[in-house]
Amino acid sequence: MVFQFIVPQYMQSFKCIASACPDSCCIGWRIPLDEQTFKRYKELKTSPLKDEFEKYIKKNRSNQTSQNFGKIVMQKDGRCPFLDEQNLCKIQKLHGEEYLSNTCYFYPRTINLVNGVLEMSATLSCPVVAKSVQLEKSGIDFDVIQLDISPRFTVSRVIDQNDIRTRNSIKKYFWDIRTFCINLLKTREISFWDRLLILGFFIQKLNELASSSDRKDEVLNIVESYTRYIESGYFIEELSKVPVNYNLQLKLSKEIADMRFSAGLPNQKYLDFFAKFLQGLGITQEAENSQILQNYERAFNEYFVPFFNERQYIFENYAVNHVFKNLFPFDCDTPFESYMLLCTHLATIKLLLIGLCNYYKSDFTEDIAVNLIQSFSKTIEHNTAYLANLLQILEKNNVNTLAYMAILIRG
Repeated sequence: MVFQFIVPQYMQSFKCIASACPDSCCIGWRIPLDEQTFKRYKELKTSPLKDEFEKYIKKNRSNQTSQNFGKIVMQKDGRCPFLDEQNLCKIQKLHGEEYLSNTCYFYPRTINLVNGVLEMSATLSCPVVAKSVQLEKSGIDFDVIQLDISPRFTVSRVIDQNDIRTRNSIKKYFWDIRTFCINLLKTREISFWDRLLILGFFIQKLNELASSSDRKDEVLNIVESYTRYIESGYFIEELSKVPVNYNLQLKLSKEIADMRFSAGLPNQKYLDFFAKFLQGLGITQEAENSQILQNYERAFNEYFVPFFNERQYIFENYAVNHVFKNLFPFDCDTPFESYMLLCTHLATIKLLLIGLCNYYKSDFTEDIAVNLIQSFSKTIEHNTAYLANLLQILEKNNVNTLAYMAILIRG
């Protein structure tokens, strides 16, 4: 069936490369089954996969919904039991793609509904998407296209500015807010990290309006004011006063990165990159903090800055895709929580890349950066416990404020 979508341009060329993929979307994750697919598998009594269906397809006993009705029990090594030796799906090979679950059928796509209009984007946890997005030097642009897809797709998030429940919130200005955020993140006359800080000032204003009882209609005035400020260069002098605090950057980013190991099993590629990051900065149990900090500062200035000053589009594209895909800043309880989530993702990626720059030195390449970001996305973007743990870390360190976010990302 044909549907009209707003999509980032990279979606028009996206195509799964199947067994040629350097990763697998069927390894390391929990795979939920919608009710229709669950029943279909149980009814395939003559299938060569009948015994596997009986053994590995189980009903959820808690929090059951029509889209989370059952699950595939993964093997001990994290692989889906329905993968063959070429990492291809045996269910699809034997019965066709219409027998895939909704999760498997639509991954890595995400579909949202905004004011009655469908939007489709994709997660960077897919290697094909990660490369298409991160290495697009001209940045991410958007098109309206027709797509012929199965009508059984599920919508991840919905925003309707005309909904009665939205009329008394700043969500009724969602389109204006998101347009401003994306345009700001793509303003290349300003360094990327300064763009991210200006976004923080803007989101903090939104947060104040969202929590007020009678100021929600000031949103458009804030958007117009900040647009003028950016065009006039108003922020440049103020941003120059924000200090660079390598010690705090290293401490917080390291703790955030470490958090992944207590929130589930990261994929092997991420584990390998993390080991190289530790080695690159000389982080061991015996190492003195002063020596690690010295390694960090040297790696940042000698390798990271020269390489990424010419490739700020890598971070820009990550941020723009995040904003569009997640309906930022309404993907968390408050706009400022949404901003902290984006900042800490980018700060953690930056920290890991600084360590990898020092590990690889002159052999560091764009492909290494893309692979790190893809493995990071696969490890964190699909873990529902991540945000709660993250906010606890920021609260514990008393750094859940814009001032500390500025120090964390400054550089």
